[in-house]
Amino acid sequence: MNEITKGRCIAAHVPNWVHAGCESGKAFETASLNNDLIYAGNDYNLDGRKALLESLVGSSSGLNFALYQALGNPRIHGQAYYDQLSSSLMGLSLSRRFDVPWYTSDRMQQEMGNGVCTISPSTEGLTQLFSTDEVVWFDHEDEILEKVNWYKSHESDARAIGWRELDSCTSKMQRFRSLVEEVLCHACLGLSCRTYVSFVLGILSVRGDACFCARPIWRCIRFIASVTSGSLTGFDFWLDRIVTIVS
Repeated sequence: MNEITKGRCIAAHVPNWVHAGCESGKAFETASLNNDLIYAGNDYNLDGRKALLESLVGSSSGLNFALYQALGNPRIHGQAYYDQLSSSLMGLSLSRRFDVPWYTSDRMQQEMGNGVCTISPSTEGLTQLFSTDEVVWFDHEDEILEKVNWYKSHESDARAIGWRELDSCTSKMQRFRSLVEEVLCHACLGLSCRTYVSFVLGILSVRGDACFCARPIWRCIRFIASVTSGSLTGFDFWLDRIVTIVS
């Protein structure tokens, strides 16, 4: 971040969200898992990824490998995908680039957020964010099958990593959420943090399976700010109306 933070430009890394409204599975608690390893993603114009997956499939005798979309397999989306994650001991996280600091696809977030023991290439920045007790990092592709087989035979260790991943994601996102609230309240709206937090929690608590979606909530806040001109009394009035409508 320091490399692109110059003068009045302030930069920060924003990780993919992990919220219980979406990432609600706990694979580490599932008594009987269907898959030893899961990977869902394409291999279009990705010859290296295709070769890697073909190698894993060809060398994984005795391994229950749930593979979707890549290598001509059917796609999987929505709840069906989350159901498979919740029934997988390990998940393979592959991105288009491994040499970009802090970069990963949201596949990593989906696996970690559902308590799946995640196997991922060592990536600068991400290895600072998550320790070796929270993610199974690999430096070379030939390590993947070795690590997968080891954790398959040490299932309790894999489940423990899945638990620590989810716990780490939850605590980190809570801190990030607090920062976002602070910035939005004071820099954008001039509202008290307490009022804004009440608004967000009110929306999220209406439905237990509600997804944290920043854009609709931000639109609501902008609407409230426009009609109340920053008045906390007016804010509370429209907050009550919105929560009532949503519920």
